[in-house]
Amino acid sequence: YEFQERVPGACPGLNRVHCFNYAAALSQGASAGDIPQISEGAQRLARALAAQLLAEDIDQHYAAIQRYADPELLGDEWTPAEFPGYDDAAGPAR
Repeated sequence: YEFQERVPGACPGLNRVHCFNYAAALSQGASAGDIPQISEGAQRLARALAAQLLAEDIDQHYAAIQRYADPELLGDEWTPAEFPGYDDAAGPAR
């Protein structure tokens, strides 16, 4: 779905422009312009764009995770539970 430079380096940023119409069928098949496949094609494009954005700033995102100071779990959320007694022949005791 993305455009590519004919001459590498001639138009930086062109790969950030995406074509989601029938012209994309050359590289993606009918998923870009065919009504039954349009949803699947849109999801595929969205996943690829999200992955590209994350990959471009992965160091920044990882640093933000490392700086996060509020733990989600403290370790005291769970209390010990009584394990039910078992009678080998009858199963769990009632």
